[in-house]
Amino acid sequence: MLKDRRTHTGRETHTFSISIPKMIRETGWQLAQNQSNPLSRYTAYLNRICLDTLLPFFHEWTEEEGLEKPLKWPREEQLFQSLEFVSGTALQIGEIRIVLIPYEIEECREFVVPQEWVDCPAYCGDYYLAVAVNLDLEEQENWLKIEGFTTHQQLKTVAHHRESDRTYTMEFNALVRDLNLIDLTDNLKVREPLPDLPQIEPGEVEQLLNMLGDAALYSPRLRTDISTDKWLSLINHCSYQKKLYARKMGEDLTEKNNSTEPITLKKWLGAIAEETQKILKEGWQSFDSLFEPLEPSPVRGHLSIDRHLTEPIDSKSEAAISPIISLLEPYQKKNLRYHAAGVLGEIGRGHPEAIAALSDLLKIEKDEEMRWQAALSLGKIDPGNPISGTKKAKLIDLGLRLHAREIALIIAIIPKDEERLGVFVQVRSVNEELPTGLKLSILSETGEVIPKLEVEARSDTAGEGKDNSIQLRFTPPSGTIFQVRVTSNDREFTETFIA
Repeated sequence: MLKDRRTHTGRETHTFSISIPKMIRETGWQLAQNQSNPLSRYTAYLNRICLDTLLPFFHEWTEEEGLEKPLKWPREEQLFQSLEFVSGTALQIGEIRIVLIPYEIEECREFVVPQEWVDCPAYCGDYYLAVAVNLDLEEQENWLKIEGFTTHQQLKTVAHHRESDRTYTMEFNALVRDLNLIDLTDNLKVREPLPDLPQIEPGEVEQLLNMLGDAALYSPRLRTDISTDKWLSLINHCSYQKKLYARKMGEDLTEKNNSTEPITLKKWLGAIAEETQKILKEGWQSFDSLFEPLEPSPVRGHLSIDRHLTEPIDSKSEAAISPIISLLEPYQKKNLRYHAAGVLGEIGRGHPEAIAALSDLLKIEKDEEMRWQAALSLGKIDPGNPISGTKKAKLIDLGLRLHAREIALIIAIIPKDEERLGVFVQVRSVNEELPTGLKLSILSETGEVIPKLEVEARSDTAGEGKDNSIQLRFTPPSGTIFQVRVTSNDREFTETFIA
């Protein structure tokens, strides 16, 4: 349970205001340009600044309680899609989901929750926070305030369902104002069971996408000639939502998913701002933004480059960095040197001695695992360094979210020489083991599996998934076009790259 805490003003956290940093506002507006119309852009902006301003508060909360760190939901790729159609974001803390519903303080007289956040199994949460947002040209007048919260159970049993705009509404005085009553530890039953949504026939899906994908239609969720059940079924399905977003943005998703336009990996090294935005829009994001620092886990394939940090270290402390650098000396044990290189990637951003130490290590080191660790760490603390590497991740949809799994494809690259890249490919489950039989394959440009570049997730003695991740590593000739394919049962995801 949230302990009594005070803001910088000294007030207890029943309700309190938090300033919205200028950087969060600027970044939020920049990312909101990935929406199709002025209404969805402003909605996305409001939601992003709410999410990014409150995230540090919840980090502090969960750290005090010894709980898992909060993760943004949806993840970045799906967030572009979700905010195109539905206002609201969420924080996932273990199995608990806290939904954030922002509104402009002068424009709302009641707490209004879009029906998708209540009746879609993929969306619904445990706790719903009403977040008042005040925006003004004056720097000191940009703030937000949590007005109170309710639960999924209360929304389903007490709130008023309004079919006209597909929302659930409650009076503000019916909200619980004391955040200390939010409980993340006792597994209270605050969700009402939801019936399954009706299935939509494939032919009807295409018809709905054509009807709702019109760029001139600002709010597809309010189109009254399409039943609520059909809309909820469509938006609840990640791949349908992705296709609808692509239609709204005027993109040919079929071509994009079939990778007729390969991704040039060398552009990921030292990507300029414009290229970084393109990467983000395509669904790729930095590895650390999707995963917390990793704990050792059972893996299968050619190499694991996972790492973990044992203690937090002050990144600005010379006394912290210098001892870590000393652990890179050749006389130290390999395990110590490996982890020291990883730690520098977490604490040494912009630090000239840390940058020099990793650069020197790469110039003399022969061990392949050590070179990977050093190059990826150097890429974190000195982006654009010509000998550094980078690591990206992308959530992929194999229909596994129906079974509460999220699967990410991870690509890491490091320069091997002036022309060639070393390529590391991994498939990792975000929240549990991979399903048995999931396969990762590297294919040639013509679609043939390259010998020795295929690996499959294993099962334990009970037939359940055993591996949290599977991976492959190889060094293709410069300019080689290759495909990465992930398959599970009859589902397949393929992305094409140029080395």
